[in-house]
Amino acid sequence: MSQSKKNGFKASKSHVVSDVYSDIGGLGVAIENKSPIMGSVAMYEEVKGVKQKPEIFEFINYREYLDAFYQYKKKQNSSYSYKVFARRADVAASSLPMILSGKRNLTEKAGRKFASALDLDFYEQEYFENLIKFNQTDDEVQRAQFENLLKSHRYQKKLNKMDRAKYDFFAKWYMVAIYVMVGMESFDPDPRWIMKRLKRRVSSLETSNALEELEKLGLIGKSSEGKYKQLSGSITTEEENRSQAITNYHSSMTSLAQAAIAYEKKEDIEFNGATVSIPRSELPKFKEKIREFRKEINKLASSLKGSTDVYQLNVSFFPLTDKDEKK
Repeated sequence: MSQSKKNGFKASKSHVVSDVYSDIGGLGVAIENKSPIMGSVAMYEEVKGVKQKPEIFEFINYREYLDAFYQYKKKQNSSYSYKVFARRADVAASSLPMILSGKRNLTEKAGRKFASALDLDFYEQEYFENLIKFNQTDDEVQRAQFENLLKSHRYQKKLNKMDRAKYDFFAKWYMVAIYVMVGMESFDPDPRWIMKRLKRRVSSLETSNALEELEKLGLIGKSSEGKYKQLSGSITTEEENRSQAITNYHSSMTSLAQAAIAYEKKEDIEFNGATVSIPRSELPKFKEKIREFRKEINKLASSLKGSTDVYQLNVSFFPLTDKDEKK
């Protein structure tokens, strides 16, 4: 059985570039469909009376989750108090009621402390931290982005460990970037080196975990000299793969592109755009042209030796107008 079939990814012979696409109808779809998140509001009242630890993924308000957790601990031990809870979270006891009532927000640092006090695992902590940002931001665009992340976390919860690892490969942009970096001769597996090369957008812990997950997926391995190498070559998603992970991939890369416009040196980047009118019936031809261009770039990059940097190509083609209902 080939390596690509064993790990569930489709691979080609090229060895440098991760080649990802899907025909998602628009990133707004996942944001507008609020039912996966908003449908869980009623769960809070049900959880408060249950003698089991509340499930973080069932909440859309972190304050309600904190209160439910407190009620759960209180039922277990009547002596459990705000003071005990606050001490575990390393915050002032007087601030806890204010946090629960919405009179005080949680900082990112305080959120991590609470996550530790709540005994959350890695995925639960990610959900909790994004839930805090979702609840506290006043920016509607950011709120929609965090809501999309929450949906992603809830979806991940349903996956088994291997499926979750496959999901993470596309859902977390740095997993793809690190996979591509492994193909460079200068690659150093030191998490601190990877973190620095990725402009410190990720932590050393995240880079270390990424290497472990890539190994588990059979995408990378060690040579006889002990150096990491790619095992699956270029990776492409099937056309029908329109999962939440692919949506997250494109969304994350678009956000990174926005940052690049603002902060990267002009000589290190290239941005082009065109606004055109087309017959909607001809849309498939434009899609095919875009895919052909992407494949040409992938082929060119894979043929080059001595790669020193990882670049991202984003090509977006989407309607600025609604369909004319008169026609």
